[in-house]
Amino acid sequence: MAGTDGFPFRPPADDQAIVDLYYGPDKSRGDEGYTLYPADICRHLLAPVRLRLSDSEDCAEANSSAVFHPMDGPDDESLPCVEIAGVLVFAYLDAHRAAVRISVDLDTTARQLVQADGTVPVLVDLADTTVFDNVTPPPVPSEPTG
Repeated sequence: MAGTDGFPFRPPADDQAIVDLYYGPDKSRGDEGYTLYPADICRHLLAPVRLRLSDSEDCAEANSSAVFHPMDGPDDESLPCVEIAGVLVFAYLDAHRAAVRISVDLDTTARQLVQADGTVPVLVDLADTTVFDNVTPPPVPSEPTG
């Protein structure tokens, strides 16, 4: 529906603007048959057109659209996570391991972040210590010869 019948191609960044789009005055809302739930109102990039890890503005836009997906309650089988550009980062208390557990799911990562070899560059820090780094160092500029 994006881009048709009064729906913008990209959702507004402001939650209130999204609510107004669906529930606002007749002239400014789209299809009246929609039912929205709080979990459906989010700011994540659905299909980022341009997303380069080397571009600070691209990264800032993606970071500012991060979405928190909470558990719906103690009986919910999912886990709380933060989503940024399709990357899911879970942080939770694991009773089986008696530990705070952090896990990263890259299955839904935005294609722009996947490298030619199929990997996603990931750097994990714990406090001030890097505990995982599969980031290829940036190319060293060649020095002029002669």
